[in-house]
Amino acid sequence: MKYIMQNYHKVAYVLNKSSKDRTRILMGEEGPKHLSYLISLVDLLATCAEGENRYIESLCQTIYPLGDVLDVLNNRNIENNLKMPYLRFLQWAYLNTASGGIAAEEVTCQVGRGQESGGTDVWNSALLL
Repeated sequence: MKYIMQNYHKVAYVLNKSSKDRTRILMGEEGPKHLSYLISLVDLLATCAEGENRYIESLCQTIYPLGDVLDVLNNRNIENNLKMPYLRFLQWAYLNTASGGIAAEEVTCQVGRGQESGGTDVWNSALLL
């Protein structure tokens, strides 16, 4: 995680892109290299957050805000297999946290609040795990 933060602009360049650009990557419009890199990076961040370390969780939440994660999970144009790392990230960075899952209440509120698909896609995707 330290390496990622020290070399953020070089290593995590895909996360510096706008939400719209990241969505285009996830839909395969930017080529397989960028898609593979983004999915692998989100999966790596989810793995880093698994340790229930508040500092790492906070960094992950700063790097990838909850709204952006939920946008990906609720986007019906993104294949479900590409959402799996995002579900892991949601689980470890926001739901299963060292602070006792306070973020889970925030996730529930954001999922239920005016999402285009009603928020049910997130939970339907979680069933695929």
